[in-house]
Amino acid sequence: MKNCDEKNNVFEKAVIEALILMISKARGTCVSFESVDIAKLAGLPINAYVLYSIKKVLYRLMKAGMVRRLRRRRGRIFVISKDSPLWEACKEGNRERLSSIVCKK
Repeated sequence: MKNCDEKNNVFEKAVIEALILMISKARGTCVSFESVDIAKLAGLPINAYVLYSIKKVLYRLMKAGMVRRLRRRRGRIFVISKDSPLWEACKEGNRERLSSIVCKK
């Protein structure tokens, strides 16, 4: 079980780092992305397991109301707007606050 938690921790950290990178460079009031974008920014390999694990973290954030999901013809995209608590924490670069938000179970 410990090994499983360590793997999830790796993906949670990858999501945190990618969100900080994306939102800190954002010029508008929202950021849209796919799980592939998170994997690329985090330097993770792009395969089904990695993308599924990233999506699990994003769906957990979606259930908490911090991320929205939009459907397109091809797949789904996730959107973080300026109203989300994630936005403010990412703009500040506050990794501790972000990890407390993302790692809630």
